[in-house]
Amino acid sequence: MLGSGLTSRARWIRTPVAVRALALALTAAAVVAVAPGRAQATGESITDVRVLDNQRTEEATIRSIAGVSVGETLEGDTLDRVRERLNTSGLFSDINVWWEPSGAGVRVNIAVKEKFPWAPVPTGTWSANNKAIGVVFVHGNLFGRGKQMLLGARAATVDSGAVLAYRDPAMFGSWVYWQMQAMVQRQVLPEYDNSMSLANPVEVRETNLVSYGFEPSGGTVGVGRALLSFDFRAREFAVMTGAALSGQIDYSSPSFGSDFTYWRAGVSWEHGIRFFRQTNLIYSAYASAGHNLPFWSETTAGGNNDRGYLYQQFRGDTQLSGKVEYHFPLFSIGSLDFRALGFYDMAAVWYREKLPTTLVSDPNDPNAVQYRQRDTTDQRSFPQNYPQGFNLSGPGQSIHNSVGAGLRFFLRSVAVPLVGFDAGYGIEAHNWRFILVIGA
Repeated sequence: MLGSGLTSRARWIRTPVAVRALALALTAAAVVAVAPGRAQATGESITDVRVLDNQRTEEATIRSIAGVSVGETLEGDTLDRVRERLNTSGLFSDINVWWEPSGAGVRVNIAVKEKFPWAPVPTGTWSANNKAIGVVFVHGNLFGRGKQMLLGARAATVDSGAVLAYRDPAMFGSWVYWQMQAMVQRQVLPEYDNSMSLANPVEVRETNLVSYGFEPSGGTVGVGRALLSFDFRAREFAVMTGAALSGQIDYSSPSFGSDFTYWRAGVSWEHGIRFFRQTNLIYSAYASAGHNLPFWSETTAGGNNDRGYLYQQFRGDTQLSGKVEYHFPLFSIGSLDFRALGFYDMAAVWYREKLPTTLVSDPNDPNAVQYRQRDTTDQRSFPQNYPQGFNLSGPGQSIHNSVGAGLRFFLRSVAVPLVGFDAGYGIEAHNWRFILVIGA
């Protein structure tokens, strides 16, 4: 036994090269056996899709949102696309997607953790000339099929009202959506004379406007509307990627039962790019033009779309605008993310058409402000010194720029910030404006 053991030991010592070669071969085989599954599975057929852990959402709804089905080929980015689509839906707080061998192909597993589907959300806005407070009740998963309902009300300096809305984001499981809403709104719309000072413009007048989803009295507005949108944006936590393009044409005439005749057309573009996982560049552009627009349909700038100026400080029938924002993370506390951004806003708003008007004055008050009234059904009137046409500089200039920074507070997995604060510096006004927004 001793000799046999010595002989065996001697052979081990004498053949280390052969043993090492064998060990390397076995190791290589093991590495191939456990190589990353994605590389092996790419190109294989999907033989099964399994949904796990859903309690409130119908399985068919999850499958429709995921956009993956039996018979498709598993590509290198298939699982990432499924995860992105489910995150963008806003229905889930956690998503896990993986594959495993199944028959002649692979099975895609989708495990979800659902958000509570409804919640009352307080809303509010604070800026120099627009203060509001309200509440919105949102149900984001009606019938377990991802249908959405919103009920909200707000009291505000400029626009108060209530709304009830229903939205189907995937009509018959397709990419087409439809929505229906009823609303009542009371607006106190300001008009400013910016010729003397952009930092402290003179409010010429306010117009009170009450509108309903169904107009019970007063002037009737009948509008034919064509709207086309392509939205390829995706949201993961607070980061938005992808692009969206939309266009809209409104045409109002007696043919639609309207007391007013006008048209308005607009197009918008937004694009988000991710950097370094949590850093986000977002830029957007908007263009709009109209003819014989009634006062409430005119295009405006100032406030949220030009943050260095008062809300609706500028108005006209034509607009070109754009903005660039760079968002980056600061720190997190639990599931609350604190982010910051820098921004640049530009808006050019003017009355493109030379308006045929008649001078209107108060015969009982020779010192009253004189207006020029347009010969249209709405009898839109303008202060006598309102600028017409595009002005590049000087009093009544059309282009206004602002630059600034802001803070955002996000609850993780929610696409809109809980609180937002922006400080904007109006470059032409040489003045700061501040905006605080609570809720969506």
